[in-house]
Amino acid sequence: MAALYATKGYGQVEPNRLTGIVSADMESQAPAYTDLTGAGTPIKALENGMFLCVVVDTAHNSPMGRVAVLPGAAPETATPYLVFSERKQYRDTEGYSDFVDLAADKADGLLFPRLIGMKPDSDVFTTNTINAAAGTLTVGTVLYVGDDGYLTATAGKNINYQFTVTKVYTMPDGQPGVKLQASYLPASA
Repeated sequence: MAALYATKGYGQVEPNRLTGIVSADMESQAPAYTDLTGAGTPIKALENGMFLCVVVDTAHNSPMGRVAVLPGAAPETATPYLVFSERKQYRDTEGYSDFVDLAADKADGLLFPRLIGMKPDSDVFTTNTINAAAGTLTVGTVLYVGDDGYLTATAGKNINYQFTVTKVYTMPDGQPGVKLQASYLPASA
């Protein structure tokens, strides 16, 4: 499923200020699963700008002892990480919106996304990986991490972060996008 806010292709991220990159708060060796049950169901596709939670692997699916799962399958206090995987462009006609990480393209059928830790009140990024129709967001709108990993106007199970729209403008390829400021979710939310 592609983000609804993206009008062409897949969701994108512009890392305006992601302190997790500088402080090495990253995870890239946890395989991505939709759930934590039994052998787990591998995630088939990941867009940049989605969120996954890294948790202890109780089913022994990962030799590193941890897996990345959708926020709806993780404990509600699990910390969500921003998916910002490397993309390789070999054609001049391809852009950020053409990139999606597909499990079918991997030899073992598993995705090992690059996940960036968020530092609330300091991290700012631009994205269109949002489950809202293009043009429906305004400055001051608050978004939450949804159970499916996409940002949404309705809070999901995860209770850590919220993202405030600070600017509504366009992505480099001309699609609608928003600049977001990360902050902790208030206790009363």
